[in-house]
Formats: sequence, structure tokens, C-alpha cells
Amino acid sequence: MINIFFALQSKAKILKIILKHGIVSLVCGSVEYFLFLLLFIKMSQPLITSYIIPYCLATLLGYLGHNFFTFNYKNLDSNSLMYYLAQALIVFLAGFFIVKILLFLMVPQVAKLLQLISTFTLNIFFGNYITFNKCSRNIKFNERKY
Repeated sequence: MINIFFALQSKAKILKIILKHGIVSLVCGSVEYFLFLLLFIKMSQPLITSYIIPYCLATLLGYLGHNFFTFNYKNLDSNSLMYYLAQALIVFLAGFFIVKILLFLMVPQVAKLLQLISTFTLNIFFGNYITFNKCSRNIKFNERKY
């Protein structure tokens, strides 16, 4: 009976984290999407400018949102920040090349949406298993193992 209780409690906790992750990701994705369209279509900014500004803002919101809301860490941890910056750089490069290719094939609204969807999976994997993983928070970013 006790095992069933703990199993249900564990599943509820996982569902709660998934819901919180979805809320933060939806907010960040929406900010990035609409700001990109504003800069790229309405203000005719170059692709790189239209991509960097919304991405940086969404990344900052994502780090703070996941750190304090999704995973309930009470302070900013420099170790998880280093992992998050590595994650941000990887997703930035992948996302930029994806949207650049897609813009040759379709309208900007669809291209950006597909780029956000494609990089979402990479963000979830990296964030849950590396950046905000409790084990990775205990390993120093520049620590060497001999």
C-alpha cells in the first residue's frame, strides 16, 4: 500500500514538473516568436538581428523561469548557469541554421514556428538531464577528473 502511495506521489510530481516546464517554455517561445516576427517582418531587420534579440530575451526568461519556477531553486547557481549558457549556444546555432534554411522554403511565420518546435526537444533534453539536473549541479563545470 505504501509503495502505491509513493508511486502515485512520484507520478504527480513528474506531471507537475512537466506542466511547469510547459508553461515556462510556452511563455518563452511566444516571446521569441512574436518579437522575431515584429523585427523581421514589420521592422525589416536582418535575419541575424531578428534572431539574436528575441532569442537572448527568451533565453534569459527561460533560465530564470526554469530556475525559480520549474525546478524551485532558491538562488542562481553559477554551475547551472554555465551549463545553461552551453545549452543556449548549441540551441542558438542549431535554431539559426534551421530557420535560415526554412526561410528559403516557406513564409517567416511558419519557418519560425517549425524552428521553435524542432529546437524545443533539444532544450527539454539538455535542460532536464544536464543543466537543471541535481547531479550536474554538484559537479563543477571546469572540474577535471584524474
